[in-house]
Amino acid sequence: MTGLRLAGWSVNLSRGGLALRFFGALDPGIQVCVTLHRGTQPALRRMGRVAWVDRSFRPGDGSAGIAFTAALIEDVVADIAAAAFPAPEESPGRAVGEG
Repeated sequence: MTGLRLAGWSVNLSRGGLALRFFGALDPGIQVCVTLHRGTQPALRRMGRVAWVDRSFRPGDGSAGIAFTAALIEDVVADIAAAAFPAPEESPGRAVGEG
């Protein structure tokens, strides 16, 4: 696969796509390949299309909506969410929520 590489991070992920904050330039309608990192599991690549772009941030920064060409399974979305936002560890002998 050839093309431009952009660095960015997802601010919202669902089975059908994601919202992406990025540095660089994207245009609506272009095809993209997104690499999703899942903690200790192998990275997953998903093809998609840029559905919308918002360039109202600083010059060179933007956000975009990426629509996947094939939906993710719910377990993959849960794996990625768990890697990004791990559950707080419980302390032995304390109930969750105890201060």
